[in-house]
Amino acid sequence: MQQDIVLKILSGPMFGVDVELPDDNVHLFFCDSDAIEQSNAGSVYQYAINTLLIPCAKGANEKILLRLSKQESDDHTDGVTEATAQRIPPEDLQTEAAVSEIAADDDSDIVGENSKLNADSQRVDIIPVPLNQPVNIGHAVIALKPACEEWSKEVTQYYYPVSAQNNDAQAQVIPVPVAEQKRRFAFKYAFGGLICLAGAAVLFALFTPNKVGTLKETLSPINPGISQHKSGKIYVLTQTQPEAVWAEKALRKSNLSASNINVIAETVELARMKRILSEHVIPFFNVKYNASTFTLNLQLSQERSAGRQHIDKTVRDLLIKEFPYLTTINIQRISDNEVLANAAERLKSMGLYSQKDIAANHVTFSISGEVDDVQLGTLRRQVNEFYDQYGDQYVKFVVNLNEDPLRNRTFKTGVDSYVVIPGNHWLYSDIFTTR
Repeated sequence: MQQDIVLKILSGPMFGVDVELPDDNVHLFFCDSDAIEQSNAGSVYQYAINTLLIPCAKGANEKILLRLSKQESDDHTDGVTEATAQRIPPEDLQTEAAVSEIAADDDSDIVGENSKLNADSQRVDIIPVPLNQPVNIGHAVIALKPACEEWSKEVTQYYYPVSAQNNDAQAQVIPVPVAEQKRRFAFKYAFGGLICLAGAAVLFALFTPNKVGTLKETLSPINPGISQHKSGKIYVLTQTQPEAVWAEKALRKSNLSASNINVIAETVELARMKRILSEHVIPFFNVKYNASTFTLNLQLSQERSAGRQHIDKTVRDLLIKEFPYLTTINIQRISDNEVLANAAERLKSMGLYSQKDIAANHVTFSISGEVDDVQLGTLRRQVNEFYDQYGDQYVKFVVNLNEDPLRNRTFKTGVDSYVVIPGNHWLYSDIFTTR
């Protein structure tokens, strides 16, 4: 044989099987179950080294003589292998006898006998077999290629009708009324659908928890939220950006890093979410995450959202598109007056003077006056609590306090205190007790 050639079967029950041809001249016998059972155990077809016995669908028997040849170029280098096929009619007894003699003889006898066969029989046609392409020869479909090459897309994507592969089973079916056939088909279709759903559920139950569980165990020091989207992507939600960086490093060290695993930080995602809502002019107060359940709680203004139809659907569609890992979006409506009253009450309880500046989409409280360090700490705590409850999108606090001229200049030694003033002077609280 001049070079190794691979045969791919593209029809019958052996669809897609690759076989390396044993010789330059090979007999391919496609036999159905009846032909195989009736064949003689001592037949030359089963034992000849240049004969391949291939199961096929019922009634699709074919006997094919496959020849390989190689052309030589002008510079005496090897050319491209050429292949031809001869379809041998199974009803021709003389042809079968000739084929038996061909299969039993050596390569030179094969060529001579088949040349005589072609001259005697007008029904045998030479069929060219181009390489790396599906070729129909009677009921059979085959493809050839050099062993050193890859199969082309025409071959790998070739579709052979399923009905042609199931002729054996169909030939044994007892005819039934059309109505009965429809009922059976509907039952089989429904039963098959249930099996597919059950199989998908089992696969999901077997593999998904293992993956998520492994991630939770690896990232347990920071205890992030982990959720798997229906697309197969897994989202890991950490509280801060440094934790997200640590999680990515931990996954790489554990060989768990993959393209379908996204590590995100809650602080970064909340900032991005607020920016997107502001760009689309959504009248909201605050946005909060529940990392364990990937639930989002959104506060909308009752007055400013009343004139916008379908705003809930708009918000949900926008957030799901930008943040597909969200499982639930809860929208709560709060009155602007309720938020303003809460802010004013906090300042009033501290006895601070403030001026309110109302705009279309926000209100500013300007705080002024003199406060000591204790009052300033209390003010900061009240502002932070308000922002945590209602966010900083609608109400903003501006603090304009009078600076204490003695700030960072007061010192105390024992029971005495003093102040450093310009000119390297020392001012004591009680000059008579100074020693």
